[in-house]
Amino acid sequence: MAQKTDRFTFAAHHPVLLPSLDGKTEERVRQWVTRWHGADYEIDDISEMLEDWPASIALADLVEPFGTIDETESAVELSRLTLRLVRHVERGALETVHARGAFRLACRQLCTRGIPFEETAKGDETALWFHFICVNEFGDNDNQGYATDFAELRLMARYLISRETLLTDLLDGEFPRTFHEGYVSIAGALGDAVLAPHLLVILRRCEDVQQVASVINVLGRLGEPSVVNELEGFALSTNEEIATTTVVALETLGGPDAERVLATVQSVLPENDTPLAAHVAFARLATHAGFSVLREELFATAADRDAATVFRLAAIERLGTNTAPDTVLLLASLLDDPTYERVSVDGYITDDVIHTIREAAYIALIDRRISALVQVLGEDILDRLESFQMYSMPSWWGSTGSDDSPLDILDNV
Repeated sequence: MAQKTDRFTFAAHHPVLLPSLDGKTEERVRQWVTRWHGADYEIDDISEMLEDWPASIALADLVEPFGTIDETESAVELSRLTLRLVRHVERGALETVHARGAFRLACRQLCTRGIPFEETAKGDETALWFHFICVNEFGDNDNQGYATDFAELRLMARYLISRETLLTDLLDGEFPRTFHEGYVSIAGALGDAVLAPHLLVILRRCEDVQQVASVINVLGRLGEPSVVNELEGFALSTNEEIATTTVVALETLGGPDAERVLATVQSVLPENDTPLAAHVAFARLATHAGFSVLREELFATAADRDAATVFRLAAIERLGTNTAPDTVLLLASLLDDPTYERVSVDGYITDDVIHTIREAAYIALIDRRISALVQVLGEDILDRLESFQMYSMPSWWGSTGSDDSPLDILDNV
C-alpha cells in the first residue's frame, strides 16, 4: 500500500464553531460514536496483544490518565505515552505488538468515555495519521507495509506536544537535506514559510514521483510566493500526480506568476475531462476571481448533475474539509445522487480511487465530527451514514419503474 499523501485542503476553509448540543442529544451522540469507533478496541484483541507483558513495566500507570483527562488533553497525553513506549521498544523491553496493544488500550479508555481520538482529532491530518500508525503498526514495518519508523512517530508526537519547540529544533539544524517522509509531512503541518528554503533543497534531490509530489504539496501549504518560479516546470510535467499537486500548490500561493503558469498549463491540456483539467480550471478561477467566487463555483459544480463527473468529484474533494453548515447540507443532499458513472482518481489523494458522486459525498461527511453533523442535519444522519453501503444503489432505487437491474447498470458504466 502506498504511503499517505496529504489531501488537498480548500484554501477558503473557515471553521464554523457550532453551538453545543443539548444534553439528551449529546448523550445520544456519545453512545453512537462509541459504537461507531469501538471496532478497533475489542478487549479480546487488545488482551492478545498484551500477552507476556513484562512485569517490570507498569501498564496500569501508563494508561491510567486516559480514564480522566479532558478531550483537549488527549493528543498531548497520547503523544507522551507514545514516546515512553518507543523508548521501551528501542531498549528491547517491549515488543512492537505490546506497544500497539498499550496504545489501543489507552484509546479504548477514551472511546468508552465517548471521546475516541480518531473522532476528536478530525480536522488535523497529522493527528489522525499519528493515531492510525500507532494503532496499526507502531514501527513494525512488516505488519501492514507502511514505510514508517520511530523517527516519524517521534516527530508527530513532538508536533502534538509543542509545535513551537519542534519548529525551533528543525531550524537549529535538525531538518534533513534529503527526502524523509516524516520531516516533509511535519513541515506541512507546521505551515511556517521559514521552512521553504529547506524544502527546495530537498525537492532538487527527490528520486521518485511520490517524493516530488509530497514536497510540492507542502511548499504550497507554506505560502511562500517566491517558490512559484521553482515549481513552473513541475506544473507542466507529463506525470499527472506531479502536475495536479503543483497546480493546487500554485493556486494556494497565488500572484501574477502563478496565474501565468496556470494559464500555460491549461493551454496545453488535451480536450477532455480529467482530474488535472478540473483542478486547473478551479485554480485559475481562484487566482483570478478569488476564493469566494471559487466557493460558489464549487457548490454549483458539485450539485450540477449535467457537469462532468470528474469536475464534480474535484469540487466535492475541495469542499470536503469545509465545516460550514451549507457545505454539510450540500454533501448530505448528494448521498442519493443518481449519477452512476465511476471515475478513477489516479494517485493524487492516496492510492487509485474509484467512486461515484454519492460515495465521494459519504467520505467527505464521515471526515467531520459527528457532533457537527448532528447539529446541522439532525440525529437521523447518524443512522443514514451507518447504514450507507458503498458501491450500492441510492435509497430511492426501485421507485423509478426501470426494468434494469442495478447490477446490470453498474456493469455497463
